[in-house]
Amino acid sequence: MHVNNQIIDINSEEHFFAIIKNSFIKYKNEKNKSVELLLFIIMGLNHLNEWITPGYAPFTKSGNINVPKTKYEQFSNDVYLTNEHRIIREICSKSKQMEPSLNTSTSHTMSFDDVDNGPVTCYTVDGMDIEEIIEKLILFYQTRWFN
Repeated sequence: MHVNNQIIDINSEEHFFAIIKNSFIKYKNEKNKSVELLLFIIMGLNHLNEWITPGYAPFTKSGNINVPKTKYEQFSNDVYLTNEHRIIREICSKSKQMEPSLNTSTSHTMSFDDVDNGPVTCYTVDGMDIEEIIEKLILFYQTRWFN
């Protein structure tokens, strides 16, 4: 029996990134936004740099920045310091621990006074559409690492 060191059929960070991008395209095209798909995208983008630099942490436990020794570690530090990755990390952490740190909200197709608010049409973070944040982070990965 052959055992492969991969997650399901994902065998590289490039393949994982392609899955995240395809999922984001599906999410953007949805009229009724899927929280399950959104959480996959958020968690994927949060952990993608760990696929690029396994075992490397941009910061020490005391909060000091680790000096990068390779281009992989330098990229990990660079992506970690973007505002978009900070937001994605905080949302990901919030989803695990349910500790509010950002002002998140949803928009529905029906008014609040209705019994059912209706399907979600938009998720926002501190007043910004989550799609804008994700697009910027995907573009950062695309231009700074995957090109």
